[in-house]
Amino acid sequence: MDRLSEIKDKWKPCQYKDVDWLMAEVEALRKERKRLMAEGIGTYASKNRWLREENSKLHKELSDFQASFNLQWQAGQRAIKEWQRTHPGNDLVWPDQADLCVWLMEEVERLTKRCEEARRLVEDTLRYAIDHKATVLIDLAIKWLEEKP
Repeated sequence: MDRLSEIKDKWKPCQYKDVDWLMAEVEALRKERKRLMAEGIGTYASKNRWLREENSKLHKELSDFQASFNLQWQAGQRAIKEWQRTHPGNDLVWPDQADLCVWLMEEVERLTKRCEEARRLVEDTLRYAIDHKATVLIDLAIKWLEEKP
């Protein structure tokens, strides 16, 4: 026998006229609680599924951020090593990030100018070679024609 039934049996109807009504309400509340618990299990399962999916998305996002950070870190380490190589005696020095960026931009500008100079030199050399080769080929053709009987 449950606790509420025991209390109902001990109460006298003259004391509490609404005991039956109260017991009906308690029973209705028990049924409602039971229904909510059954629904709650489904709700918890769907929430759990949603949390797992959200967790998976967050792990993917975290791995993307980690990969980006790793790329940036590795590029920064390469830049620092190059800076140290071009600044002898600073093997244990890590330049400030802003100073490193300025130095890298200056290096890019310097190397771009060198590439332009090399490109112009190659073009000039090719023009000269084409002009010179044409002259040499004409001279060879004339010589060959002169040697033919």
